[in-house]
Amino acid sequence: MAVFFVVAFGASGPLIDLVVPQKYAGNCHRADAGKWFIQAPLQTSKDMSDSLGITADPPNVSAITGVVVAIKGYFGRGPTDLWEWLASRPG
Repeated sequence: MAVFFVVAFGASGPLIDLVVPQKYAGNCHRADAGKWFIQAPLQTSKDMSDSLGITADPPNVSAITGVVVAIKGYFGRGPTDLWEWLASRPG
């Protein structure tokens, strides 16, 4: 399974904060408002974007706006619970 980082833009923050834990309960970690790490059996960032309603075909004018990045590696400084969550997710 892959790990993704999702960032919602502007007014989409509260929407993504509702959608992510509903769709990916137990496989997500909230980094901040509108910002999530998600582990899922999806192959691409587009697959994740589609699953969250960021991208749709045909386009949905009320859709969530944001960006999805597939995580291949990570490094930095952050809260202990974030590092524990990432370390527990092989990907």
